[in-house]
Amino acid sequence: MGLWTSFESWITGVDIEAEQARADKADATLHDLNLNAYQSGQWTLQQYQQAEADLARSSAITADIANQVSGAFKQGALEGLAAEQAAVKSALNNVAGFSLKTVFGFFPWWLWLVAGAGAFLYFGGAGVLKRNL
Repeated sequence: MGLWTSFESWITGVDIEAEQARADKADATLHDLNLNAYQSGQWTLQQYQQAEADLARSSAITADIANQVSGAFKQGALEGLAAEQAAVKSALNNVAGFSLKTVFGFFPWWLWLVAGAGAFLYFGGAGVLKRNL
């Protein structure tokens, strides 16, 4: 049993490799039942061939249960992660967006421009401008 399969078995509570063995055994038993029904005359050749074709399609679906479970597990984990990221991003945007709109929306844009120019001059911007010009 691989480490990843062990982890998935622990998370899901199902022994995936045992389920694969059980599915394979069920397919073999169904094949034997189909063959017995045909040999005993309960089925015609056409019925037997149809049953075997159905069994082959079913076996193809359950041929690799571990990879199917692993793929579904990974897909579900990615979808869950994306949902959590979207929820956190939405919450942060709502909080930050509301805060910024409240602070910056309280005063008109031109007042912010005047305040920024005043702060620039107050913190020594005039001297920087004199030296550079």
